Amino acid sequence: MGFAPRGSRYQDPGEIARGARRLYQRAVLRMRYRDIADDEHLENDKSASEQAIGQTINEWAELLGVELPKV
Repeated sequence: MGFAPRGSRYQDPGEIARGARRLYQRAVLRMRYRDIADDEHLENDKSASEQAIGQTINEWAELLGVELPKV
């Protein structure tokens, strides 16, 4: 493992907050991807697909070395 620059999506404060919140909801609160998507839709009237949510969470978990629970 070595140094690699962060991708552009990991430099935007809004994307960082969204990714961190999604990871927290999955890893700590043990929410399902569908529930996270529904929660985001209620908060900001934008909808992300369950697949997009899962992809973001898995990317963040891998980058940070976080083990995700089976939900």
